[in-house]
Amino acid sequence: MARQLALVTGAQGFIGRHLTAEFAQHGWAVFGVDRRAAVLGGGSPRIRSEQCDVATRRFGRLLLSLCPDVVVHLAAQSSLAAMERDPAAGLRDNILGTASVVEACRAAGVRRLVFASSAAVYGQPDSLPIREDAALRPVSSYGWSKLAGEQLVIRGAEAGGPSYAVLRFANVYGPGQEAKDEPGVISRWLDSIIRGKPLAVRSVGRPSRDFIYVQDVTTAIVAVAAGDATGCYNIASGRETSLAHLLQLVSELAGVDVAWHEHAAPAGDVDRSVLSPLAAERAFNWQPVTPLEIGLSTTHKHLQNIQVDVQRKAAASA
Repeated sequence: MARQLALVTGAQGFIGRHLTAEFAQHGWAVFGVDRRAAVLGGGSPRIRSEQCDVATRRFGRLLLSLCPDVVVHLAAQSSLAAMERDPAAGLRDNILGTASVVEACRAAGVRRLVFASSAAVYGQPDSLPIREDAALRPVSSYGWSKLAGEQLVIRGAEAGGPSYAVLRFANVYGPGQEAKDEPGVISRWLDSIIRGKPLAVRSVGRPSRDFIYVQDVTTAIVAVAAGDATGCYNIASGRETSLAHLLQLVSELAGVDVAWHEHAAPAGDVDRSVLSPLAAERAFNWQPVTPLEIGLSTTHKHLQNIQVDVQRKAAASA
């Protein structure tokens, strides 16, 4: 039996790098696409990559030439702040890019399309934990763009396109995530601690999040890609963690008294969020397995190693 081929868009990103490796470990052939220069694989013969923007006709031609069994569409603008600064660019990436992927999949006869959506499609929830049948009321441009992407994927399937699974991610974290304002609060805080800088902590309302480790996310994607479950599924820990408790955990992990200052919530931010992952468990036998404390420790060690490498290179060049 021929090895199945998975094409991953946004493969140079945080989740994309982990996912291409996860597919390869499960015996898939993998092709990574990103509009940035592609340097994936680490020498693995199972992973190939190419620089390509999914919103261009070239992507459609590439899909026709490869004929992948599954496409996982991760490529997106994921920053709420960036979406607010330049909504036109963000909407191009998240809506026009998704429309291009859906049409290219239909034309190439792709069997299955997995779309990376977000908890942001729910907006401010009426009750917790949030289930997939909750009202969809995004409060940010990012959330609206992801909801539009979901509709494009669903309508594409109804019009003869590939079968689909929409995965609504909670707050994904782990090694390799950029230390930026959002969505990577964990990587940003841990990076600041390692550098000896104070943390910016949101103080308005009772902020909480559902943090899901990246390895749990990639396991879910590979599982749903290999099966035939159709619909929208939360990929989450199912555990609500307040930012106050997260601050306590990272302080204990670092073993230092962490300096911090308050800041207001950014535009389009929600107060509390925790998603129920039960539908994914029922549909494709997936469960999150990484406790937050273990994921934090692994991420912290990864960032420490990066800092040591930077210091070593600086000393060598001095």
